[in-house]
This record gives sequence, structure tokens and C-alpha cells, in this order.
Amino acid sequence: MRPWSDYTRTTEFQIDNEKVALTVSVGQTAETNNTENRGAYDLGKMYTFFQFSFENAQEFEKIEKYYIIAKKIVAILTFQNNVCFEEVYLSQRNSEQKYFKTGTCKIFDPYENYSIRQWHKVIPIFSVFDCIPNLVNGIINGKADSLLELLPEDNKMVNRISINNVQDLCTALEVSYHLDDKRKREKDVLIEELKKNIKNTIAEFAKKHEEIDVNKETTMSSAFRYLDYTLKQKILTLYNENSDVVNAIVSKYSLPSINENSIASFVKLRNNKTHSGIVEWKESADIYVPLLAIVYASFLKYIELPNEVIKSTLLQIF
Repeated sequence: MRPWSDYTRTTEFQIDNEKVALTVSVGQTAETNNTENRGAYDLGKMYTFFQFSFENAQEFEKIEKYYIIAKKIVAILTFQNNVCFEEVYLSQRNSEQKYFKTGTCKIFDPYENYSIRQWHKVIPIFSVFDCIPNLVNGIINGKADSLLELLPEDNKMVNRISINNVQDLCTALEVSYHLDDKRKREKDVLIEELKKNIKNTIAEFAKKHEEIDVNKETTMSSAFRYLDYTLKQKILTLYNENSDVVNAIVSKYSLPSINENSIASFVKLRNNKTHSGIVEWKESADIYVPLLAIVYASFLKYIELPNEVIKSTLLQIF
């Protein structure tokens, strides 16, 4: 038997200014004496568990919030939303600092079935464990929402895509481009400069022509309020930033290469559905997986997972 420290890790973070310690380890169900099989001894089963520990007593209504955070961690690591825990319970520490169960939680969810994804097709939690605090913050702050929207909620939808998935993926790619609020790409700075110049030009025009109120009588202000790069350009930028892992996935499955034309076709697929209701898949569906990998890679970068780990991790789940 290996010592507890070999397979147990703990990290700390804050939720609503409350200090939380998350412990991930392995437990064992109670052993039994199998009298039906000549007295053979059943060692029980091993299972992984998450344990949220708090310095202060928590109110019952917070159970749901902590459960959802734990569930979203597992969903991101296992690539599916329809995950469940075999048991969810409350426990307390006694004077000897040992835990004892004080209550069992019954969780009701909308899933018709639960993920059966195998261990070699998930992200090992210890490979991202140092980034768990950032991952939790991303979940709490809504930074993971667009990624979670892309994950299947039914086993029948694994390895399938619909036009809704394409629309959600385009949204997620848009979010991924702006995921890091503190980051300013060189082109983003140019956009800000362009907006500033346009605003100054409008102001100069308004001074010379007082007979027209540019802001009230025209659509000028709204026309430039959302001035930005096209979605195609944003996806191309994200691809260039993550080309190493994306090209590896493209090569692994012999998929069409990611370039300006293939990205334009994918965006057109979304636009045609939105504006005309027409869906013509052609080869656009073939680049769905590499583009989904961009969303994953962008989020893993956001939680500060090293690039070399991101590549090996994504090649495992894709």
C-alpha cells in the first residue's frame, strides 16, 4: 500500500471571501467477508473523492453553490456536463481532527444518463492541480460558461454536432478572444486608436456643422460603438496563438488545415443559419474539433497552465 501523501493533494482558494481547502484523494469502500465464496475477503472498491473544508461553519443554502463548482470542475476535466458523484455528504471534524459523516445530500439533475467516458480520455486532475484556484475563480467569474455550454449533456450527443453547437462555438471563440481582461494585443491597441480618431473626427465635424446634431439625428454613435475585428479575424488570431496544439490535432485525425478560408466557411455556416435558416455543412463541420480545441487551449492558458502541459493534455482528450 502506498502512503496517503502519494495520492493526496490539497490546495486553497477563496469563495465569497471564505477560505476553502480542496482535498483530492482516493478512498475505499468497506471490506466484507464473502461467505458465499469459501470465506473469501472482499477488499471493497476504490474511488476518488473531492473534499471541501472550511475554517468556519457554512449555511445549508451554500451547499448547492459548492456542489455546482465541484461539478463544473469535473465537467471541464472530463469533457462532458452529464457527470455525477456517487455520493455527496456533509461531515464534521471531532476533537481528534477526524471527519465523521453528519448528513447525506440528495442531488436532482436534468440528465437522462451520465458520462461513461474512460479514464484515458479525460484530463488528469493532478496535471492541472496547481491551477485549480485559477480554475475555480474562472468558474465563479463566469469565464468558463461559454466552454461549458459546448460540452455534451447526453451520451447520445458525444461525437455529434448540431448547428446549435456551431453557433455556441462561435460565441465561445468570441469570448475566448477577450478572455483575459488584462491582455492587450497589438491589433487591439490599433482598434482603440482607430475609435479615438473617429471620435475626434466626429467632434470636429459637429463643431463646423451645428445645423445637424450628429449624435441625435444620425446613427453615427451606435455605428462605431461596437467597432471591432471580425469573428473570422479573431479566430485566425486565436489559431496563430495556439497553432502548435491545433495542428497536432489536425494531423492526428487528418482533418482539413485551419486557414483564413476554412475559418471563413465555418463562420459563414453560422451566419447562413442565423440570417436565412439554411445549413450547408460541406467541409465546415470537419474543423469543429480543432476550433473547439482552441477554446479549451485559451481557457487553460487563462488559468495559467503551462503551454507544454496544455498540448499534451489536449492531445489526450481530443
